Amino acid sequence: MSSSLDRSQLLKELIQIGIGLTSERDLASLPGRILTEARRFTHAEAGTLYLRDRDRLQFAAVQNDALERRLGEQEMGRLFQSDLPISERSLAGYVALSREVLRLSDANEIPTDRPYAFNPAFDAQTGYRTRSVLAVPLQESTGNVIGVFQLINACDARNQIVPFDPDYDELIRAFASLATVAVRNARLEQVARTAVRSVTSLATRLADEVSNPLFMITGNTELLVTELSDPTSHQRADAVIGAAETIRDSVARLNRIAQLALADQLRAEQRWDRWAIPSSPRQDDESIVRELARAAIQAGKPPARSPSRTFVGAGSGASCAVCGAPIRQGQTEIEMVYTEQRLTEQTSLRAMLERLRAQSETEEQRYQLHSRCFAAWEFERIKIERPRPDEPPERERS
Repeated sequence: MSSSLDRSQLLKELIQIGIGLTSERDLASLPGRILTEARRFTHAEAGTLYLRDRDRLQFAAVQNDALERRLGEQEMGRLFQSDLPISERSLAGYVALSREVLRLSDANEIPTDRPYAFNPAFDAQTGYRTRSVLAVPLQESTGNVIGVFQLINACDARNQIVPFDPDYDELIRAFASLATVAVRNARLEQVARTAVRSVTSLATRLADEVSNPLFMITGNTELLVTELSDPTSHQRADAVIGAAETIRDSVARLNRIAQLALADQLRAEQRWDRWAIPSSPRQDDESIVRELARAAIQAGKPPARSPSRTFVGAGSGASCAVCGAPIRQGQTEIEMVYTEQRLTEQTSLRAMLERLRAQSETEEQRYQLHSRCFAAWEFERIKIERPRPDEPPERERS
């Protein structure tokens, strides 16, 4: 590695790396991306990235070109499953506590008066030879350390292992600051997603659980009113019915607010979503996704009406009802449930009670969609319900 660095070029490269990292919102893939960029920036053969969890450092990503060629990615990942206590005795632990960059020319020749030491167990187990090390804290502006990345074996132009150049220290600290911001943003995004989906799920469940008992209360109360002649009893019965209706309206309003919050969250995810629907390059185009959504609506799968219930979760591997591609585990899955025999406002009270007693509301149709496909389906469905003034409804088009 040349000691005379082109700082202008490196700074430009660092800016581009920072833009890429801070636009990443997927916390699962972000550590690997940070480590890849750090290795590329410093010409490191290997590296690990730890994220802090209270008093421990957890392995978030591990990369080693030499071992991956020999052992394979899966086997190499298996070797890095245990986490580390935050202690001065380990290199990463020392960096987390001291908040200092640690640069070693040879990890096997650390002076005995240092509080930290290199653990040779991994090298002994795999036959790998760790020499130069550069360990850097991921530190927030408040001083809180959220992780550490540790780069191993810098290589020169001839692919020979050399010490990490000290001229990189300033730039690598800047890189670490960008990585810290990216991790923090991704964590906040994950918290926001979890909160919105939890509230949405709770509101949907509450609406389901409250709806039928309220129908029973109001229905039976109205039937009892016909058998009562006492005005006071009539007033009390009306109060019960009014209270039940108020509860039903409040639950429906809460459910609607939660659904709107979910829709806003899904729109935000679309701006950052980096996955592409597989099988055809053309399907990266938003217009193609909308065409697929229109075709699904025309086929009635899913139909062009709001579902009875909507659930949000991680991809289950099910096929998307719009694009047909599997919804992978790292993606967001929207499940829509349609109940065929639905109770409507036009249904008579006695018919409602009979259906509830007979438990006739049992036939359901379920559709799973990618978040992007769900947004396209919702857009097309709303166009059908509320066409623009200057265009006819979808059903009337030839």
